[in-house]
Amino acid sequence: MVVEGRFDIVRYRLTQAIGDLGDRQSFHVVFFGAPTPIEFAPRKLVLATQETKASAADFIEHQVAEGTTVALPALARAIEVLEIDEKDKRTIVYLVKAWDFEWPGEVQNRYEDHTGNEAVVAFLREKNRATGAALDGKPPETRLATVHTILIGWGHPRAINVLKQIAAENGGEFRHVQFNE
Repeated sequence: MVVEGRFDIVRYRLTQAIGDLGDRQSFHVVFFGAPTPIEFAPRKLVLATQETKASAADFIEHQVAEGTTVALPALARAIEVLEIDEKDKRTIVYLVKAWDFEWPGEVQNRYEDHTGNEAVVAFLREKNRATGAALDGKPPETRLATVHTILIGWGHPRAINVLKQIAAENGGEFRHVQFNE
């Protein structure tokens, strides 16, 4: 894969991360799309076998970045997939962005009375909550998933701030990946 732009970096890193998964781990891929998220078939968590990792790599390689994205439908779908498949109790979501949620094309992110960055933060505050029963007498985790955020390329302060906030509020870490990394 030739890595030239932001989306190439996303595709390369995502393929690499999936390739590193063990065969007892599960994964799913959801890309932001406008208006509908783009999902790796079979649209659910799958075991990280050599076959599914190769299939995911092919799926990722054929994705194209198109100017407009809407994050909330993709995040909602990721949460839905996690709620359906409860066999994976240690769940991680990687939210990868090249900017924040208020650039042109992102204005469609609305949740309750919030828009843009505030909509995404409010959505995750409400929806990223575990609802499962106690396991072995222990209460369920308060989060459905840990959310790590990754900013690709130039780091606008507003993007850095919102992605750091999302990671902090969802038990994750923020990472800023420059073009030269």
